[in-house]
Amino acid sequence: MSVDIARVLRDEAIETHFQPICMIRERHTFGYESLARGLSSDGELITPYCLFEAAREQHLLLELDRLCRKKAFEAFSRCASNGERPLLFLNIETSLFDWDIVGSGQLCACAAACGIEPSKLVIEIVESRAKDSTALEQFVRIHREAGFLIALDDVGSGHSNLDRIGWLRPDFIKIDRSLIHGMPGDYYRRAVFKSLADMAHRVGALVVAEGIENMDEALLSLELGAEILQGYHLARPDADRVAAREIANEMSQRIATMFRGHMIRSIMARKEEHQSFSETVECIISMLREADEGAFEEVLEQCAQSFNNLECLYILDAKSGIQVTETIFDSALGPARPTLFRPAQKNADHSMKEYFFPLQSGLNRYVTEPYISMATGNRCVTVSQPFDSQYGRNLILCVDLLPAVL
Repeated sequence: MSVDIARVLRDEAIETHFQPICMIRERHTFGYESLARGLSSDGELITPYCLFEAAREQHLLLELDRLCRKKAFEAFSRCASNGERPLLFLNIETSLFDWDIVGSGQLCACAAACGIEPSKLVIEIVESRAKDSTALEQFVRIHREAGFLIALDDVGSGHSNLDRIGWLRPDFIKIDRSLIHGMPGDYYRRAVFKSLADMAHRVGALVVAEGIENMDEALLSLELGAEILQGYHLARPDADRVAAREIANEMSQRIATMFRGHMIRSIMARKEEHQSFSETVECIISMLREADEGAFEEVLEQCAQSFNNLECLYILDAKSGIQVTETIFDSALGPARPTLFRPAQKNADHSMKEYFFPLQSGLNRYVTEPYISMATGNRCVTVSQPFDSQYGRNLILCVDLLPAVL
């Protein structure tokens, strides 16, 4: 599509559409992202991609960026008159930081001209597009001091420099659609999402899940740590902000209701699984208590073939953490990559393992989070529990189990 970018700039032929950003636990529209649409000479909408590509080709990107910003502020300023107090999420063309004057004050002046407080404005930055880290840091510092909020956009897209999060200290981290897509059926995507969400919370940022397109993605994003959702499943961008908000608020209510049921089912499933783990471990310990210590490995071999969800077993000395048996595992679940994963051998030192410290502190049983087993390379949880042999020796049974709930 051919775009007369000079005409768009001259006639200010930009229409701002607003996409609701929803805080589901509070069941309301928390803010809006402003999205620019160009208007052709016959009134047809020009997509953002075509609009910005034309501006980039003709070296008018800065002018277009500032016009889009101005039109968004003008449209948003009418929110306050309708009694709304939302935040406006505003995209900034981060590549301009290489040569634009980051402290020009243009953003502040534009907001002031429209009567918008900087504290109501969230500047979205795709930090990977900024080649000049010094300019990026200066821009963030100047605008944070002026009262603006900062969001890192497209996090998890594969191009983010996570080291910048520490010194940018964003208020929001927006996790990209490319990570969320397919997440309900992909353990690894879920693990990355949860890690990003945990990191965001540790640095004091709220998590926005972008591009939510169905209920499964919405529920899982909330479960993994997102506080805020945005995407077509809640509402599409619309020039009619009120209409978009009503659709989003209705969907937020529905998602909140579904999420309550989802979490109850999830918690019950985990409870049942942990109960199954406990029963398995208790059964094995009862067999070990009746056996001579010399027969421990024989008992473990029998158990490895008897329990379907069991991967491997071994016993430690409770005082030293030294492994006192060989690692016995289901022969059908041997190491996936023998050069990388292999079972620990007798006399191995486990005193620095995650599960050893809690038991040393007096805990009666410890269940790890799912992790990659160094014995086989499979995802597993380790359940460890102290017990006394028939001779009164303090030991710890460690059982690696394959979790159904991840």
